[in-house]
Amino acid sequence: MRERGNEVPKWVHWLARGVAMCLAGVALGWAQPSDSGGVEGEAPAQPPASLAPVVGTLGTFNGEVQLQLEKFGVGNVARAGDWCGIRLKMLDSSAKQRNVVVRLMSADSDGDHPIYERSLTLNPGVWQGVWMYTRLPFAIDPSRDMVASVYEGIDDEGSATGLSAGKLLGRTPLTPQGARLVTPGLGMFGLLGTGRYGLKGYAMPPTGEHFGYYTHEAYEMVDGLTPGDLPDHHAGLSALEFLVWASGEPSELRAERASALRHWIARGGHLVVILPAIGQSWTSDASNELFDLLPAVTIQRREGVDLTEYRPILNFDADAPLPTKDAVVHVFTPKVDAKAGEA
Repeated sequence: MRERGNEVPKWVHWLARGVAMCLAGVALGWAQPSDSGGVEGEAPAQPPASLAPVVGTLGTFNGEVQLQLEKFGVGNVARAGDWCGIRLKMLDSSAKQRNVVVRLMSADSDGDHPIYERSLTLNPGVWQGVWMYTRLPFAIDPSRDMVASVYEGIDDEGSATGLSAGKLLGRTPLTPQGARLVTPGLGMFGLLGTGRYGLKGYAMPPTGEHFGYYTHEAYEMVDGLTPGDLPDHHAGLSALEFLVWASGEPSELRAERASALRHWIARGGHLVVILPAIGQSWTSDASNELFDLLPAVTIQRREGVDLTEYRPILNFDADAPLPTKDAVVHVFTPKVDAKAGEA
């Protein structure tokens, strides 16, 4: 192969030969018979089970299990672009107990449709709940982009959960009625309790401006929570920067939900505990699974305290009224055997 009396460089021959071999391989592979008896390259009659169909094409299927959305985020509040805990509840019309596989199909920022799966046992005629978790894209329409399904569980030792999905028992697109979807630029914090506890000024103004009166960023306050509202995985709490526990007994937080809160704290979450004026049980290791996270101190309760001496740490306004004779103060004293950093 020559051009104008000059020899063509060898790399040109190698490149041409490589391209020809690749094209031949693609052609042979495209025409190769598939395991299903068809020809690869043609659309299969049934899509593989691992491929997710377009979410918007999946409508409601009323089968043997009723499936409803209970919570969209902690306290029914979620933030776009962050992890979200979604609590579903199910009612099985079967005559006996059975294992099921629950799937949550969502949309991610790349336009793909990941599927999150959990398995559990349903009892007939009883509403049961399960938490599912997904990361929301920054632009999300839950009613269009998210679908929950429940399938009959089939024993499968090769599955991560020990079950694979069998017959479809129920399906519903998620329409979070009454839920709030917070914009990505807002911070979030949670409050267990119905009071304000002086936190209102740290939340976003009710007029909707994205600024805080006393903070360098705007926060959405998720209040009115109870220990039973907390999810069973730390991903469901990841949108919260801190959590104020002002009401509810620590004994109400057990097993997976207590573990979720511990892991959230280990990953940077801040738990603030406001001790009740009467009958606190946080220092009881028998009823508090978070006991070892607390400082190694003894707590002494003092009644009828004049808060005037505490004014410098409570309020810079010298004229602001403070309780003078009826305040309750808890005094923390490090234990004798407390190590450095434990108290």
